[in-house]
Amino acid sequence: MTNEDGGVSSSEQSMKARYELSRRIAHDTMAPIRQIAQLIEIFKAEHADSLDEDAQVILGMVQDKTRQLSEMTQAVRAYSDAMCKPLALQEANFAAALSTEIESLQFETVLFKRENSISVTADPQFLRQFIQRLLRSIPFDVAKEQSAELVLSVCHDEASAAHIRLDFSPCSIDFSEKLQLSELAQYKSGDLFELLCLHECSEICLRHGWALYMEKNGDDVLRVNICL
Repeated sequence: MTNEDGGVSSSEQSMKARYELSRRIAHDTMAPIRQIAQLIEIFKAEHADSLDEDAQVILGMVQDKTRQLSEMTQAVRAYSDAMCKPLALQEANFAAALSTEIESLQFETVLFKRENSISVTADPQFLRQFIQRLLRSIPFDVAKEQSAELVLSVCHDEASAAHIRLDFSPCSIDFSEKLQLSELAQYKSGDLFELLCLHECSEICLRHGWALYMEKNGDDVLRVNICL
Protein backbone atom coordinates (compact mmCIF):
# COMPACT_ATOMS: atom_id res chain seq x y z
CA MET A 1 0.00 0.00 0.00
CA THR A 2 1.35 3.44 -0.95
CA ASN A 3 0.40 6.96 0.00
CA GLU A 4 -0.53 9.79 -2.36
CA ASP A 5 3.14 10.63 -2.94
CA GLY A 6 3.87 7.08 -4.07
CA GLY A 7 5.73 6.19 -0.87
CA VAL A 8 5.09 3.40 1.59
CA SER A 9 2.10 4.00 3.86
CA SER A 10 2.51 4.39 7.62
CA SER A 11 0.46 1.22 8.24
CA GLU A 12 2.76 -0.80 5.99
CA GLN A 13 5.81 0.67 7.69
CA SER A 14 4.34 -0.22 11.07
CA MET A 15 3.60 -3.78 9.96
CA LYS A 16 7.12 -4.18 8.61
CA ALA A 17 8.56 -2.87 11.88
CA ARG A 18 6.48 -5.36 13.88
CA TYR A 19 7.63 -8.17 11.61
CA GLU A 20 11.30 -7.26 12.04
CA LEU A 21 10.86 -7.05 15.81
CA SER A 22 9.10 -10.42 16.03
CA ARG A 23 11.81 -12.01 13.89
CA ARG A 24 14.49 -10.60 16.21
CA ILE A 25 12.66 -11.82 19.31
CA ALA A 26 12.23 -15.31 17.85
CA HIS A 27 15.89 -15.49 16.81
CA ASP A 28 17.19 -14.30 20.18
CA THR A 29 14.86 -16.68 22.02
CA MET A 30 15.79 -19.70 19.92
CA ALA A 31 19.54 -19.17 20.38
CA PRO A 32 19.68 -20.15 24.10
CA ILE A 33 17.22 -22.99 23.51
CA ARG A 34 19.53 -24.48 20.89
CA GLN A 35 22.51 -23.95 23.19
CA ILE A 36 20.77 -25.81 26.03
CA ALA A 37 20.04 -28.73 23.71
CA GLN A 38 23.66 -28.80 22.52
CA LEU A 39 25.04 -28.63 26.07
CA ILE A 40 22.88 -31.56 27.14
CA GLU A 41 24.16 -33.64 24.22
CA ILE A 42 27.77 -32.76 25.10
CA PHE A 43 27.21 -33.56 28.77
CA LYS A 44 25.63 -36.93 27.96
CA ALA A 45 28.44 -37.83 25.57
CA GLU A 46 31.21 -36.89 28.01
CA HIS A 47 29.61 -38.53 31.07
CA ALA A 48 27.80 -41.47 29.51
CA ASP A 49 29.70 -44.03 31.62
CA SER A 50 29.06 -42.28 34.92
CA LEU A 51 25.37 -41.41 34.58
CA ASP A 52 22.99 -43.73 36.40
CA GLU A 53 19.50 -44.57 35.17
CA ASP A 54 17.80 -41.80 37.15
CA ALA A 55 20.18 -39.19 35.71
CA GLN A 56 19.53 -40.48 32.18
CA VAL A 57 15.78 -40.19 32.75
CA ILE A 58 16.08 -36.63 34.06
CA LEU A 59 18.27 -35.55 31.16
CA GLY A 60 15.77 -37.12 28.77
CA MET A 61 12.98 -35.11 30.38
CA VAL A 62 15.02 -31.91 30.04
CA GLN A 63 15.59 -32.69 26.35
CA ASP A 64 11.87 -33.28 25.80
CA LYS A 65 10.97 -29.98 27.46
CA THR A 66 13.63 -28.20 25.43
CA ARG A 67 12.14 -29.60 22.21
CA GLN A 68 8.66 -28.52 23.30
CA LEU A 69 9.91 -25.02 24.06
CA SER A 70 11.62 -24.86 20.67
CA GLU A 71 8.47 -26.00 18.85
CA MET A 72 6.31 -23.52 20.75
CA THR A 73 8.72 -20.67 20.01
CA GLN A 74 8.61 -21.56 16.31
CA ALA A 75 4.80 -21.70 16.46
CA VAL A 76 4.63 -18.23 18.01
CA ARG A 77 7.00 -16.96 15.32
CA ALA A 78 4.80 -18.48 12.60
CA TYR A 79 1.73 -16.84 14.12
CA SER A 80 3.53 -13.50 14.21
CA ASP A 81 4.53 -13.94 10.56
CA ALA A 82 0.91 -14.64 9.65
CA MET A 83 -0.08 -11.31 11.19
CA CYS A 84 2.60 -8.98 9.89
CA LYS A 85 5.07 -10.51 7.41
CA PRO A 86 4.76 -8.72 4.04
CA LEU A 87 2.80 -10.70 1.45
CA ALA A 88 4.29 -11.77 -1.89
CA LEU A 89 1.14 -12.50 -3.88
CA GLN A 90 1.19 -14.62 -7.02
CA GLU A 91 -0.90 -17.23 -8.78
CA ALA A 92 -0.73 -20.59 -7.00
CA ASN A 93 -2.30 -24.02 -7.44
CA PHE A 94 -4.31 -24.77 -4.30
CA ALA A 95 -4.92 -28.40 -5.25
CA ALA A 96 -1.23 -29.11 -5.80
CA ALA A 97 -0.29 -27.42 -2.52
CA LEU A 98 -2.91 -29.44 -0.64
CA SER A 99 -1.73 -32.68 -2.22
CA THR A 100 1.87 -31.94 -1.19
CA GLU A 101 0.88 -31.29 2.43
CA ILE A 102 -1.23 -34.45 2.62
CA GLU A 103 1.78 -36.45 1.44
CA SER A 104 4.08 -34.74 3.95
CA LEU A 105 1.69 -35.57 6.81
CA GLN A 106 1.68 -39.21 5.67
CA PHE A 107 -2.07 -39.72 5.78
CA GLU A 108 -1.72 -43.24 4.43
CA THR A 109 -5.41 -44.07 4.68
CA VAL A 110 -6.72 -40.86 3.10
CA LEU A 111 -8.29 -41.02 -0.34
CA PHE A 112 -7.75 -37.57 -1.85
CA LYS A 113 -10.01 -36.54 -4.74
CA ARG A 114 -9.47 -33.22 -6.47
CA GLU A 115 -10.00 -31.18 -9.58
CA ASN A 116 -6.96 -30.91 -11.82
CA SER A 117 -6.08 -27.32 -11.00
CA ILE A 118 -7.51 -24.74 -8.63
CA SER A 119 -5.84 -21.37 -9.06
CA VAL A 120 -5.72 -18.83 -6.24
CA THR A 121 -3.88 -15.56 -5.70
CA ALA A 122 -1.81 -16.06 -2.59
CA ASP A 123 1.58 -15.83 -0.96
CA PRO A 124 3.01 -19.35 -1.57
CA GLN A 125 4.58 -19.58 1.90
CA PHE A 126 1.37 -18.58 3.63
CA LEU A 127 -0.68 -20.88 1.42
CA ARG A 128 1.42 -23.84 2.58
CA GLN A 129 1.25 -22.58 6.16
CA PHE A 130 -2.53 -22.20 5.94
CA ILE A 131 -3.04 -25.72 4.60
CA GLN A 132 -0.69 -27.26 7.17
CA ARG A 133 -2.47 -25.59 10.07
CA LEU A 134 -5.92 -26.31 8.65
CA LEU A 135 -5.21 -30.03 8.27
CA ARG A 136 -3.93 -30.15 11.83
CA SER A 137 -6.92 -28.23 13.17
CA ILE A 138 -9.77 -30.12 11.52
CA PRO A 139 -11.07 -32.97 13.74
CA PHE A 140 -10.52 -35.42 10.91
CA ASP A 141 -10.70 -39.09 11.97
CA VAL A 142 -7.70 -40.64 10.22
CA ALA A 143 -6.94 -44.00 11.77
CA LYS A 144 -4.80 -46.86 10.52
CA GLU A 145 -7.72 -49.28 10.60
CA GLN A 146 -10.18 -47.17 8.65
CA SER A 147 -10.21 -45.32 5.35
CA ALA A 148 -10.91 -41.61 5.15
CA GLU A 149 -11.73 -39.29 2.30
CA LEU A 150 -10.94 -35.69 1.43
CA VAL A 151 -12.71 -34.22 -1.60
CA LEU A 152 -11.58 -30.89 -3.07
CA SER A 153 -13.72 -28.95 -5.53
CA VAL A 154 -14.59 -25.44 -6.70
CA CYS A 155 -18.14 -24.17 -6.78
CA HIS A 156 -20.04 -20.87 -6.97
CA ASP A 157 -22.37 -19.46 -4.37
CA GLU A 158 -25.54 -17.46 -4.96
CA ALA A 159 -23.51 -14.33 -5.71
CA SER A 160 -21.44 -16.24 -8.30
CA ALA A 161 -18.29 -15.83 -6.24
CA ALA A 162 -15.97 -18.80 -6.60
CA HIS A 163 -15.04 -20.65 -3.47
CA ILE A 164 -13.11 -23.76 -2.60
CA ARG A 165 -14.93 -26.60 -0.91
CA LEU A 166 -13.19 -29.28 1.15
CA ASP A 167 -15.17 -32.28 2.36
CA PHE A 168 -13.60 -34.25 5.23
CA SER A 169 -15.02 -37.63 6.18
CA PRO A 170 -15.38 -39.22 8.59
CA CYS A 171 -15.56 -36.34 11.07
CA SER A 172 -16.41 -36.92 14.72
CA ILE A 173 -17.77 -33.54 15.81
CA ASP A 174 -21.49 -32.79 15.75
CA PHE A 175 -22.97 -29.33 15.24
CA SER A 176 -25.98 -27.85 13.48
CA GLU A 177 -24.98 -24.24 12.74
CA LYS A 178 -22.24 -22.92 10.49
CA LEU A 179 -18.94 -22.58 12.34
CA GLN A 180 -16.25 -19.96 11.96
CA LEU A 181 -12.71 -21.29 12.12
CA SER A 182 -12.07 -19.81 15.57
CA GLU A 183 -15.14 -21.64 16.91
CA LEU A 184 -13.38 -24.97 16.36
CA ALA A 185 -11.51 -24.25 19.60
CA GLN A 186 -14.48 -25.57 21.59
CA TYR A 187 -13.92 -29.01 20.03
CA LYS A 188 -10.16 -29.06 20.65
CA SER A 189 -8.13 -29.85 23.75
CA GLY A 190 -7.37 -26.17 24.26
CA ASP A 191 -3.57 -26.30 24.37
CA LEU A 192 -1.67 -23.26 23.15
CA PHE A 193 -0.32 -24.88 19.98
CA GLU A 194 -3.82 -25.80 18.77
CA LEU A 195 -5.12 -22.31 19.50
CA LEU A 196 -2.20 -20.79 17.61
CA CYS A 197 -2.96 -23.02 14.61
CA LEU A 198 -6.57 -21.83 14.50
CA HIS A 199 -5.72 -18.16 14.88
CA GLU A 200 -2.90 -18.47 12.36
CA CYS A 201 -5.32 -19.83 9.76
CA SER A 202 -7.74 -17.01 10.54
CA GLU A 203 -5.05 -14.34 10.15
CA ILE A 204 -3.91 -15.76 6.80
CA CYS A 205 -7.50 -15.81 5.54
CA LEU A 206 -8.06 -12.25 6.72
CA ARG A 207 -4.92 -10.90 5.05
CA HIS A 208 -5.75 -12.61 1.75
CA GLY A 209 -9.35 -11.41 1.84
CA TRP A 210 -10.77 -14.93 2.16
CA ALA A 211 -13.73 -15.96 4.28
CA LEU A 212 -13.85 -19.43 5.81
CA TYR A 213 -16.71 -21.27 7.46
CA MET A 214 -17.59 -24.90 8.17
CA GLU A 215 -20.81 -26.86 8.02
CA LYS A 216 -21.92 -30.47 8.27
CA ASN A 217 -22.85 -32.20 5.02
CA GLY A 218 -24.64 -35.34 6.10
CA ASP A 219 -23.90 -37.25 9.27
CA ASP A 220 -20.13 -37.62 9.08
CA VAL A 221 -18.87 -35.11 6.51
CA LEU A 222 -17.36 -31.80 7.57
CA ARG A 223 -17.42 -29.26 4.75
CA VAL A 224 -14.91 -26.41 4.82
CA ASN A 225 -15.81 -23.50 2.55
CA ILE A 226 -13.13 -20.98 1.59
CA CYS A 227 -14.72 -18.01 -0.18
CA LEU A 228 -12.20 -16.26 -2.41
